[in-house]
Amino acid sequence: MKQNLFSTLCFAVVLCCVCRGQASMRSQRVGTFAQEVRVNYTEADGLLDNEVQALAVCASGEVYAATRAGLGFYAQGKWQTVPSLKGQAVWMLACQGNTVVALTGRSGGEYLQACQIHIVKSQRVERLFPVPDQFRVRAGVKGMALDTELFLVASNDVYALNLKETDDAVFARARALNLQNPDIRQIAVHQEGGLYVAARSGLLGYDAQAQCWTPVYPQ
Repeated sequence: MKQNLFSTLCFAVVLCCVCRGQASMRSQRVGTFAQEVRVNYTEADGLLDNEVQALAVCASGEVYAATRAGLGFYAQGKWQTVPSLKGQAVWMLACQGNTVVALTGRSGGEYLQACQIHIVKSQRVERLFPVPDQFRVRAGVKGMALDTELFLVASNDVYALNLKETDDAVFARARALNLQNPDIRQIAVHQEGGLYVAARSGLLGYDAQAQCWTPVYPQ
């Protein structure tokens, strides 16, 4: 009898604790996670176009947005426009430090027409490089990355461009990295060094010492 009474009391205590725990859990509130916070920007907020082709974030924290109506940047809580690129279709962006490289051109089928490369610093275009016709840039490919050199996907290959050269020598001395893959979708430079491309066949990395491409995934 005593044993049954003791068991009953223990069960009652456990049940009481569980009920209190559930009540506590029901009343507990969880705040908003940072990744759940989202702000949508449109033309009403000063963005040049509702369709953004590319984004780039500088070391200073400025955000650049490439659109078909020009190049915008977000600073001091509002969207503004790079004056000399207003009205031009900007398709690609690359950023290193506080230097932004923008590629403009006309959409005309599979390849962009009349492409130009603009070097932007402090919201102003400092230099301009016309892209020769033989360097065909495919539309729809995120094919530009900036490190010590500018890497550009063009003519089914990847080219390294030294932007410190004079205007005429930039493309004349372009180095082909011999990828020759028509299925390149995107190119990127890792923050710790290393050049990578995403292709339909997988992820490839460039070995600068061996001067060749090696599969990263799948291996």
